[in-house]
Amino acid sequence: MSFETKLDKLSDYLKELVARKEKIPMVFSGPQIYFHQQAIKEAKGKDFLGDQHLKMIYAVLPAWGMHDKRRTVLLPFSKFKSQILRQERRLRKYRDITVADVKDITEVVSLLFAVKVNENVKEGSTTQIVSSSKTLHHILPNIVPPIDWSHSLKFLGGTSCEKMKARKFIEGMRTFIEKNEGTMRKFLVRDIDKLREDDFNTSLPKVFDNLIVAFIKNKQ
Repeated sequence: MSFETKLDKLSDYLKELVARKEKIPMVFSGPQIYFHQQAIKEAKGKDFLGDQHLKMIYAVLPAWGMHDKRRTVLLPFSKFKSQILRQERRLRKYRDITVADVKDITEVVSLLFAVKVNENVKEGSTTQIVSSSKTLHHILPNIVPPIDWSHSLKFLGGTSCEKMKARKFIEGMRTFIEKNEGTMRKFLVRDIDKLREDDFNTSLPKVFDNLIVAFIKNKQ
């Protein structure tokens, strides 16, 4: 089944949830949600890329499986911070826009490969896409979706070229949001400063990610 066909099925799944007045089924909890919320608050607050923001990202990544010593080990915090701040000018450029406003996805994809937060990970590898996307999602939550092995890349399928994978996934997400934004907003958290403990739909890219996780677990 092609990625495009899966996106159509995901649209149908989204409509099913709305018709049944159900939430997107959540499979995460505790620190996986808490540190995500804190990092997103910082990303949308006054301390963008400040120490507290970067510390919250550094905390959420292990909760999201990014420090398990099998596939990935995070850099020490000082190096982690340095890697991100090297791209500060580019990151600030995108802070106040959404993925719909991005004229060229190529630069967003290049950011995924410019931010290296892991020890001894081959440059341009799938592991780099996963760790960098999860990092950048907590910096540019309205543009970069978190990408993982078990759900996002399984849902994508196809190409073996890592840059092509990232580009195709982000472009597919943008198209999906354009077609379904009104419906997706029914699940979106309206006030980031008043998050409940189980609020996980913190941006449209995160709603897209949560839909894929639920779809993979409940529909396939």
